[in-house]
Parts: sequence; structure tokens; C-alpha cells
Amino acid sequence: MDSNEEEGESDEEMEEDGADEASSASAAESASPPVGAIPITDCLFCLHHSRSLVKNVAHMTKVHSFFIPDIEYLVDLEGFIRYLGEKVGVGKICLWCNERGKSFYTTESVQAHMNDKCHCKLFTDGDAALEFADFYDFRYE
Repeated sequence: MDSNEEEGESDEEMEEDGADEASSASAAESASPPVGAIPITDCLFCLHHSRSLVKNVAHMTKVHSFFIPDIEYLVDLEGFIRYLGEKVGVGKICLWCNERGKSFYTTESVQAHMNDKCHCKLFTDGDAALEFADFYDFRYE
């Protein structure tokens, strides 16, 4: 008799337990933001911290003239700002130059670039807008 069978677990049950542990570990990893990502309550363009996502968007709009195109069709504001925070904080990518321009080594340098060049806006011409499609719903009602 196998020691696993003595304890009341078959090989199949043990494999299922291992799969459950692996899936919960990967879910926890995907839930935590990548290292360097700008939190949704922090400005994408400066060091300002807001108490809420809505106040943060209001700050970025007022201070940096940030504009979210077609906001009436935006269905996931939190996910949208989180994505932009990863793009700037992790990828060190200017939202306007969008990988077309030079690369940056720090979050501070890409933020300074966006402020200095008035690039506190999204590049959405042509196919570039498809990058943000998951956050919008343009279906006619």
C-alpha cells in the first residue's frame, strides 16, 4: 500500500491540490502591481498624491491639462489609469511619444519630459487608439 493511500489521498487528489495552489499563487502574482508602477492615486506627471482615483484624475486634468478621449465610453477608469501608471512607471514610456521617441531610464525623467514637452496627453491617432480599446465600450445603445 502506498503511503499516500494510507493517509487517504490518491495521486489524483494530490495533483489537484498542487494545481489549486499553483493557480492561487499565479492569481496573487497578477493581482499585485508590477514593481515601479505608479499607483492609481498618484499623478502620472508629477509627485502629487490624491486621496482617490477621481481626485487624481481631476488633479491631472486641472494641473497638467490631461484629457481622456471619449470619456463617455470609458468603462474601466481604474484599469485605464492603472495601465497608464504601468506604462509610465514600469515601461518609462512617454504617453505622447509612445515608444516612437527616445527611451528613459527613470520615472522622474519620463515625467520631466512629458511636462517639458507638453506631452501630458495620449497619442490616439490611427491604430494607436487600439491600445486602449479594452477600457472602452463603443457599442450603440
